[in-house]
Amino acid sequence: MSSLKAVIEGIDVVAQESGLSSGARLALEGYRNRAFWASTAVLVAAIAAVVIVGAASAFFLKDPVKLKAAEAGLGLSLGGALILLRGIWKDWNYVNLLLILIEDASDNQIAEIFDVLKRKL
Repeated sequence: MSSLKAVIEGIDVVAQESGLSSGARLALEGYRNRAFWASTAVLVAAIAAVVIVGAASAFFLKDPVKLKAAEAGLGLSLGGALILLRGIWKDWNYVNLLLILIEDASDNQIAEIFDVLKRKL
């Protein structure tokens, strides 16, 4: 998945074809959809890992060393998944805010918003 900065920088290219407001809206909505599906995939994988390790520890892992290794691996992977989800959700919320801001804005106002964002990101 591309970064939000890359999407915002690419809006100038899209804007030349179909007008800034419609091109910006399409690019941001596409990014929002990709972010939704990426966060859904990460969340499903994290839940599946919890279920698998929980079932394995209840039924199959009787050795304390193996149980400790499985639960340590689960803790490490869940920490990474939560960090990834936080980043995806942060960008998803930024995109939602941008879509609200450009809804009734003129092309000049939208261009100014994206110029500021390109400098800040």
